Amino acid sequence: MSKDRSFSRELYFLYELAKAFASSIDLAEVTENVLDGTCALLGTEQGFLSLLDDQGALRPQASRGVTAADLDAVGEQLRPAVAERRAVLTAHPRSPEGAILAVPLVARDQVQGLVGVAPPTPAASPRRKRSASRRWPTWPHWP
Repeated sequence: MSKDRSFSRELYFLYELAKAFASSIDLAEVTENVLDGTCALLGTEQGFLSLLDDQGALRPQASRGVTAADLDAVGEQLRPAVAERRAVLTAHPRSPEGAILAVPLVARDQVQGLVGVAPPTPAASPRRKRSASRRWPTWPHWP
């Protein structure tokens, strides 16, 4: 892919994310829109978006094909994404050849949460299934 095309794609992605953030004042709707856009851009049907609460615990807000059990299984491996403000790649708990990539969401120079994606696996949940955040457990405090 040419450098100009790559830059255009990144710029378009940022534009689409800005539209998703501006589309609503309802946090649940915004997180769903951001996750949908991220999954569409990256060509995957599996992803999650979690936000840090006031105590520093990650609270899942939206998911597609990634379960609470999946996130519990890889929780420790995702810690550096928050603590060190970097992308983390870890094995997918339901697919030996699969992976989950998580990156920190940073605003005002502080980590606000994580967004993660995974390529489809045979055991994935049905397409575009949404998990309600109230059914997700709270992840432990991550410095």
